[in-house]
Amino acid sequence: MKRWRWLVAAAAALVAVGAVGLGVWPGAAALLNVTAAKLTTQTFTDVVGTATLRPNADRDGQTHNQWTSSSTGTPCNSPSVQCYTLLNDNNANTYIFNSNPSPSQQAQFELDDAPADVPASGSPVVSVRVSFDAKKSGNIARTVGATVELRLGTNTVASASDSDISDAGETVTGSEVAVPLSRTDVNNLYVVVTGTTSGGGPGGPAVLQVSSISVQITYLK
Repeated sequence: MKRWRWLVAAAAALVAVGAVGLGVWPGAAALLNVTAAKLTTQTFTDVVGTATLRPNADRDGQTHNQWTSSSTGTPCNSPSVQCYTLLNDNNANTYIFNSNPSPSQQAQFELDDAPADVPASGSPVVSVRVSFDAKKSGNIARTVGATVELRLGTNTVASASDSDISDAGETVTGSEVAVPLSRTDVNNLYVVVTGTTSGGGPGGPAVLQVSSISVQITYLK
């Protein structure tokens, strides 16, 4: 506890000398602009929060039928299928998949709402980061890419992408993006999953599997 108090006091001193431009990480300026008075009387975790948002609903009207549930073999936009449950269960053996995916074939998912301690006023969220787990199967001679975009309305806020997904499976994490978001903005975020296919020859389709999606937010309390 004493160590955190020393750290936040040091951060306040940096603010006083105009050091917010150091850019230690993309959200540094916003964090260091918290007032010195608040920092010196509270611990770091009292002032700054992080949370992980995961898919919590299918956007059925926007889910292309080439994306399929590994559990049922049914297209994700079928009324009886809830593909989002395959992306938030921390199980690499449950996933959505697409054979020879293309960017026009989208799967879209709503995300958890903002945690209760995200302030309702202003723009308390200062940064976001997208991460997902993916794997290539089927005709592994082909090259398969994957992208997960975090969107607010029609605007892309952040993304994570790899143009050559491994057949051993991998975690793809995008850059931390500094962006001011309100609590309402966070509640309206959603993710869009797309893929690409290229190269290879005969031997059947390449298959993109996506088994997990998460969005980390950092915010000022």
